Amino acid sequence: MQEKNKMTLWIIIGLAVLALLGYFVYQKQKTLEQAATFIADFEDCVKAGYPVMESYPRQCTSPEGNVYVEKIVSGDEGQSTATATGGCYIGGCSSQICSDEPGAVSTCEYQPEYSCYKSGECGRQANGKCGWTETPALTQCLELKLGNFSK
Repeated sequence: MQEKNKMTLWIIIGLAVLALLGYFVYQKQKTLEQAATFIADFEDCVKAGYPVMESYPRQCTSPEGNVYVEKIVSGDEGQSTATATGGCYIGGCSSQICSDEPGAVSTCEYQPEYSCYKSGECGRQANGKCGWTETPALTQCLELKLGNFSK
C-alpha cells in the first residue's frame, strides 16, 4: 500500500514539474514575441495593433505612452516627422498644438509658422507641461516665418 502512495506522489510531483516547465517555456516565447514587435514609426505602431486616434494627422499610441504621428505629404510642405512623447499629443488642424489632451482642436486658421512644427518634438518640458521643445531648427524656422509674416 505504501508503495502505491509513493508512486502516486512521484507522479503528482512529475506532473507539477512538467506544468511549471511548460509555463516557463510559454512565458519565454511570449517575451520573445513582444520583443520582436519593435516600433519605430506610425506604420509599425498600427501593424502592432495599438489604438489610432482619428486626428489629422492620425496618431498611434504604444502601451509605453509613446505617440507616433502619421507622416503626411501635402504639396510643397513635405513630410511631417513630428514626434510626441511623455503622454503628450499633437493636435490642431495644422498639427501646431502640443498638449496633454488627445485630439486638441484649433480654429483651422493656417499661419505660416505652423509648418515649422512638422519636424518638431512635442513632449514634457521642465515645468511638467506639454510643449514644443525649442530646438535650434525650430527656433530658426519660427524666426524666419514670423519675420517674413510681419513684413
